[in-house]
Amino acid sequence: MRSAFFVLLALLLAPSALAFDAASPLLPPDHWAVKAADRLEELGLVDRFMPAQRAVPLLAVRRALADGEERARAVRPDLVPLLKAWRERFEAEWSGAAQAPEGLRLLGGQLTGGYQGGAAHEGPPGPAPGSFPTPPLLLEAPRSDPFAEAGAAAAYGTHIAADAHVRAIPWRSEPGLTNVELVGALGSVALSVGRTSVAYGPNEIGAVVASGAVVDRVEFMTTAPFRLPGFLRYLGDVA
Repeated sequence: MRSAFFVLLALLLAPSALAFDAASPLLPPDHWAVKAADRLEELGLVDRFMPAQRAVPLLAVRRALADGEERARAVRPDLVPLLKAWRERFEAEWSGAAQAPEGLRLLGGQLTGGYQGGAAHEGPPGPAPGSFPTPPLLLEAPRSDPFAEAGAAAAYGTHIAADAHVRAIPWRSEPGLTNVELVGALGSVALSVGRTSVAYGPNEIGAVVASGAVVDRVEFMTTAPFRLPGFLRYLGDVA
């Protein structure tokens, strides 16, 4: 219990906690801004960007984009126009993220509509049924339907945030709740409850435990890297 207490204390008092002390919902792994922040880290323009999973808190992504642009002005001025465009696009999508974290505020919202088309391509003919090897599975194409989707994220003060997305298809009686999340944060740790796409694993192609799936979960996670106390600090940043 004493060791667990000191680890938790290190999380709450880590220097990085000062930059990530406000709660925010997760952006999914395939969000353009998450991929942009990952690219900034690969280019060496962002230090201490180390999310606990490939879905990243909204405010952590915002800070990564801002820090990357600022550092590029000194070491990669050729990239500044692109990074500035990334930051401005993010600020336009999530205008409420830049507001002072006091009271209830809308971080951002969206309303989209379109037509989703499904298709399946069958492989070459296989062996006859009952023979060995078994014949290949026949894929069933997903339905082609028009759809409408609405979503919004909000925060209350620095410690509570929520996010929800609803997807509706005209001839279905009830809309589907595709994403809902409630987050409580303190320092550089957060407790997230809800249905979200998180994608655990280091990259797109290797050692992925769960990728792209929307899962119901209760998660205690770090929102910024930290150093463990004592001699464990030599392990460096962990998340």
